[in-house]
This record gives sequence, C-alpha cells and structure tokens, in this order.
Amino acid sequence: MKSANAVFRPQHRLTATALGATIGGGMAKFTWHNSVQIQGGAPADLRPGSPASIVGVVEKGERQGSYFDCFPEGVICTVEFEDGSSVEVHEDHLIPLA
Repeated sequence: MKSANAVFRPQHRLTATALGATIGGGMAKFTWHNSVQIQGGAPADLRPGSPASIVGVVEKGERQGSYFDCFPEGVICTVEFEDGSSVEVHEDHLIPLA
C-alpha cells in the first residue's frame, strides 16, 4: 500500500521530461503534448509542413546509446503525427502551433 506522502520517482529519465520536467538544467523549447509543425526546410523523411504533437523530449545530458549520435547537439523530440506514426526530430526543425 502506497503512502499518501509518496514521492514520484520516474524509472526512466525520459519519463520525467515527457511530463514537463527539465533534467540537467537544460531548457527545451518544447515539452510533452505541445502542438508543433515540422519546418518546411526539414528533411523529407520528417514530413515537412505536417502538424504533430510532442510525445517525448530527450535533453542533451540524457542522450544514452549510439542512436542519438546521428543527431546534432541539442534537444531531440519525439513527435507523433495525426496518423499515429512517430519520429525523432531535433527541436530546431519544429515550429510551435498556437
């Protein structure tokens, strides 16, 4: 049985960031559930011009594993498109939607 004074401690660092926290002192431009659009000049595989929703944020200090080596320095966001597909994209390729 959990105590009423229990402290939330995520099991994975991405979870805390996805819930809106920033880890490692960085400041991401976007947070979980922000509505964005992929910039027009982004690579074609990122679906330029498409609206999407932020479903994950990986800050510079959270990068673990070689997967992130293909991205430039900075914050990587996982975005989900209206059709349910998702992709990781550097935050510089994103535009906020009102």
